[in-house]
Parts: sequence; C-alpha cells; structure tokens
Amino acid sequence: MPRVTFIHTADIHLDTPFKGLSEIDADLANRLRQATFQAFRRVVDLCLREPADFLLIAGDTFDGETRSLSAQLGFAEELGRLAEAGIPVYLTFGNHDPADDWLREIPLPGNVHCFSPARPETVTFSKDGRPLADIHGLSFDGGKSADNPVLLFRKTEDPAPFSIGLLHATVGPAGPHAPYSPFAVDDVMDKGFDYWALGHVHKQRIVRQADPAIVYPGNPQG
Repeated sequence: MPRVTFIHTADIHLDTPFKGLSEIDADLANRLRQATFQAFRRVVDLCLREPADFLLIAGDTFDGETRSLSAQLGFAEELGRLAEAGIPVYLTFGNHDPADDWLREIPLPGNVHCFSPARPETVTFSKDGRPLADIHGLSFDGGKSADNPVLLFRKTEDPAPFSIGLLHATVGPAGPHAPYSPFAVDDVMDKGFDYWALGHVHKQRIVRQADPAIVYPGNPQG
C-alpha cells in the first residue's frame, strides 16, 4: 500500500482584531494578533520539516472581510515557501472568508488550489508520476448554509489509492459554533473516502478515528 503524508489545518483566523481586548491592553492584543501569523508559520515549518506531500486548509484562513494588506502578503509569502519546496496546498473557504470575498489584490503562488463553492471538485495529487490521493473539496459561498454538503461528494470512477474530503462544515452537534453546512457521520459512511478534513470547530476533535477518519484540527494557536 502506498504512503501519503499530509498536514491538515483550519481556522487560522489571520488578523483577528481582538477588539474588546484592545481597549483593555493594547500590547497584549497585539501579541495575540501576531500569534495567528506565528502559528501558521509553524504549520508551514512542519510541512517542510516532515516533509509533507501536501497541505490541506479547511476554511477560515482569515477572520473576516476586513483584513490587512500585511496579513494577505504574509499568507502568500508562507505559501511561497511551500511552493519553493514543491509542496501543493489545497484550500477551501469558510464562513469567515467566503469565496466571494477572497484575496482579489494579492495573487497566490501556483502551488495553491482553491476549491469552488459551486460544487465539489476533485484534484489528484501524484507522486513519482503516479496518482496518490484524490482531494475532493467544496468552499463556503457566503451566507448561512443549512444544506448538507457531503451529499454532493462522489469518488471518481478511477480513484487514486486515497480519497480525501475537504470542507468547512459541522458534523454532529455544533456546540458554541453556528451549524454551517451540517451533516451526520452516517452521511459519509458509504462514500468510500479515507479521510474527511474539516474546519469550523476551533477545538481539536477526532470525530472518527478511521474508516473513514473524520477530523477537526482545531485552531492552531490554541
């Protein structure tokens, strides 16, 4: 059986403003704001150190519509480090950074694939000239989606050894989070996928360990 190594992250929330804290302690708020960049930089460091075959980002890279130019440049620069190492990045948009409001000014490196919000699409990662993993992704399109997104996901007719679903959604109880794009574990059991890379829940949560694995990586800076 071939082997694939990837890093799965989500909910980075670059440039989080910490508005209320800024009024109390501006220095601490600034330090926390920089923590989002430091955490993502360490994610990229980990990809390079392992090395990973590819990086998955499951939505909410940014915190909202208002994002600084430095945040956008910093994000593109970190992805450029992965481009130099030949590591692809597969990215979906979340409810905080929907597809209709994404990085119009700053181009992303050529190693980055951003998934469409219109319907799930599939990109195949190949290694040494052989298909290794099909990444099936769907982005958040804005608003408050109550639709079940995984009903639209299908394996390809001639699948790679591994199939991965990548999306920003809610599986099971939402807890303190709004139930964006909700679905149930039973909805993915007959899909034949190996791993569901999710975003939206900020606390790390392994919903299911295997067959298929269903994972929220949580907020990377804790």
